[in-house]
Amino acid sequence: SMIRNTTLLDGIILIGVASLQLTADREGNPTSVIEFNSSWYDANYLPIVAAAQKKNIRIQAMVGEVPTVIMDLPLPWSTRHNLSFFSQDPRSPTFSVQKLVASSAQLCKKYGWEGINVDDEAFVSPRRAALDSELWMWYMNLWAD
Repeated sequence: SMIRNTTLLDGIILIGVASLQLTADREGNPTSVIEFNSSWYDANYLPIVAAAQKKNIRIQAMVGEVPTVIMDLPLPWSTRHNLSFFSQDPRSPTFSVQKLVASSAQLCKKYGWEGINVDDEAFVSPRRAALDSELWMWYMNLWAD
C-alpha cells in the first residue's frame, strides 16, 4: 500500500492542484474563476488520492496566490506600498465569485476534497498595504461564504 501508517496522517493537502484567475463575464463585469487541469491531476495525484481514501484520510486541495497583483506598475518599488495592488475591487457590487464558488464546489464533490486551502505568498502576504489586506480578506470571505 502507498500509505502504510495512518496514525500519523489525518489529512493530505494536494499542492499545485489549481489556480485562481481574475477575468470578466460576458457583460464585462469582473469575476474570478478556478482553473483546473484534470489530465495533470489524474496523472499526478489520482494514485495518492485513491490510497488515502481507502484509509479514510481527508483530502484538501491547495491553490497559490490570489491573482490580483499588478506586476508591471511603472513605479519604483519603494513607493508601491502606498498603492492597492488589486486590479479589481471585490467590494464592488459588480464583482462576482459565483463561477468560482460553483466550480470550487463541483471540483470538491467530484474529487472528494474536503476543502481548498490558499497558500498566498505574494508581496508579504496577504498584502503589505492595509487596503490590500482588506481587499484580500474581502475576496476570501466572498469565496468562503
